[in-house]
Amino acid sequence: MQYNSLIECEKVSKTYGIFRKNRALDNVSLNIKKGEIVCIVGPNGAGKSTLLKILANVIANYQGRISVFGKIRYVPENSVYFQNMTGKENLNYYAKIFGKTKADVIKIMEKLDLKDSKVIANGYSKGMKRKLDIAKAMIAESDILLMDEPFDGLEPKICDELISYIMELKSAGYSFIISSHELSKVQKISDRIIFLNAGKIKTEESIVSNKYIYIEFEGEYNFSERIDDKSVEMIEKGENYTIIKIIEERPQWEVIANLISKGLKITSFSRESLESLYRRVYEK
Repeated sequence: MQYNSLIECEKVSKTYGIFRKNRALDNVSLNIKKGEIVCIVGPNGAGKSTLLKILANVIANYQGRISVFGKIRYVPENSVYFQNMTGKENLNYYAKIFGKTKADVIKIMEKLDLKDSKVIANGYSKGMKRKLDIAKAMIAESDILLMDEPFDGLEPKICDELISYIMELKSAGYSFIISSHELSKVQKISDRIIFLNAGKIKTEESIVSNKYIYIEFEGEYNFSERIDDKSVEMIEKGENYTIIKIIEERPQWEVIANLISKGLKITSFSRESLESLYRRVYEK
């Protein structure tokens, strides 16, 4: 076990079909640490949901090794609950299973602003159902939450609330693996992002140590001739912009100052957006 790891996934593959020729996952390896949010992105059919289901033991037939050092709660894209029971009755049921009291349920409902406790759960909005999912995980005192497309179909205000709850649980030591197409939301919450395609990890990026810088500038500038900085690599160049990557440990301001000293008339710069990075990764 690696230090502080909650999940270790080594060379996991999943095949299906009559002759097992179709691969949903192909030699996927990853580790998840305590208090970490890892988001998985990729096009439809990339294997995101399959990976979550395998980690949650919903799919048991696979190749490779998975070690889990904690309690997992799987939150599928479509919430699972007792449809003819109220939200509160659903939570009281789970509370009995995990040795919690009705007072614990009320406390969690208040924390998540779960209103309409007497309304049948099937009548909840999608946002309320997501809150119900998180409440169930809190009752079970799960260490790891696996969430499949948690932001899909939610109104912006509810998305912001959900992000707030996720970040609060992260601060309390919970870990998350989240599959999502909502890149702007992913960028807000992720520690790491895994880019999955055709069942394989295409690349992995840390949000905190994002080395890609998007620069807008004026005039003509020949980067190949003017940049002699071995710590910088040009990734993409347009008419009045470029994307560079810092390939060595070096402050961003120092790289920008060096480019200005070489004659680059910079009008703006920022870390590359996840949307731009996503486009580059999947256009390769």
